[in-house]
Amino acid sequence: MRSFVSRFVPGIVIASAIILASLGAHAGKLKNVKDQVRGSSGGSGKSSKSSGDGSSSSSDDGRTPYDANQACAPDDPFCEEPAVDDAFDWLYMALFWHGPHVLIEGDEYYDCDGYFLRAPYWDGGEGYMSMASQGPGPQIEVETTQDGDYLIGPSTVTRTVPARSRSAALRLTAEYGHDFENVHKPSGYALLSTRWRFGLESGWTYFREQSENRAIADQLYIGDINIIHRFAQNENIQMRSGMGLRLMPEEDRVDLGFNFTYGMDIYPTSPLVFSASVDIGNLGMAFLLHGRAHMGLVFWGLEIFAGWDGWLIGDVAIGGLSGGLRIWL
Repeated sequence: MRSFVSRFVPGIVIASAIILASLGAHAGKLKNVKDQVRGSSGGSGKSSKSSGDGSSSSSDDGRTPYDANQACAPDDPFCEEPAVDDAFDWLYMALFWHGPHVLIEGDEYYDCDGYFLRAPYWDGGEGYMSMASQGPGPQIEVETTQDGDYLIGPSTVTRTVPARSRSAALRLTAEYGHDFENVHKPSGYALLSTRWRFGLESGWTYFREQSENRAIADQLYIGDINIIHRFAQNENIQMRSGMGLRLMPEEDRVDLGFNFTYGMDIYPTSPLVFSASVDIGNLGMAFLLHGRAHMGLVFWGLEIFAGWDGWLIGDVAIGGLSGGLRIWL
């Protein structure tokens, strides 16, 4: 069985990133967020003139000037730009997807479907999933020779699915967080998972900023809707990633952006559940990073948890402790 520590290494890394991203404070955080999302806090929009260093964006005759940093001059048809090294792309793929898939599933769960229990550790289950093969699996068959000696020969059998396992599962989360200053962050999350590894995930957070007299100074909603794929799974750990749409709706407009999500759930031993996720993308004109990590206790399909939730929107950091309830359906 894989070591307890190795399962938690990715979660520890993500949790550390969340803590670093949530440091810092700004007065009027939510107004600053809106300004950066809409680009109203950017530059004047005027194009800069050439400073005589050969880096101007245009020339008098309308042609793109030669940049000394370019490998090839624009008017040289025989020059070829050097190929971009894609070694780092393969490294990322191996580190974040292929590596976990091999380590978590390996040969034991190769070509297996994952079915969901009613809830983590339900009816004495080892984790949250039960594995069933799509085709034959190995089994030992005993044979004897004419002299009565035993021989061991191969046979085949199909893994059976536990009676209470399901092809799809839904979990709903209600969470509350605070940034230790004046921003409250109640949130709601939903995750739909299927044995075909694809699913849907959505989360919405209501940011409410209070003034010194406890009145509401500003507020906004930020949410996302993602299509996800569970790329690594066994009874005790599942990892997923996906992409979708980021939204910030208001009365007169809706600001949109792209979202990439990456998360995991670990079930080390009953009744513990460790969950972590990170979202990276943009919202309007602003870069967005959102991370969560928490530990919970689950009993009869109801989990109570506590952890950390951090946001970085543009240069505005909003992070702090969080806690809540999660229902496994």
